[in-house]
Amino acid sequence: MDWQILAIALKDAKKEVKDIFLRNMSKRAAGMLEEDIEYLSSPTESDIENTRQLNEYYGGMIIRDAIKNVVHVLFYRRLRASTNNTER
Repeated sequence: MDWQILAIALKDAKKEVKDIFLRNMSKRAAGMLEEDIEYLSSPTESDIENTRQLNEYYGGMIIRDAIKNVVHVLFYRRLRASTNNTER
């Protein structure tokens, strides 16, 4: 994801929302993002809304991929467990 898009989306976001992103980044990346947000000229409302929609879209894709990966892991664990039980 482009840092500039994320910075615009978080520019006027609630502190709790910003903190979620910053907590899940390295200290260096979080510091760079905070700097980008701080020095960003005031975006228009439409800029903020457009970037938030992009972030929701990409975020949804990331969440779907994460869920798919968890489902695959659980499936293969169950498959391996059932294979081990039938071999005994």
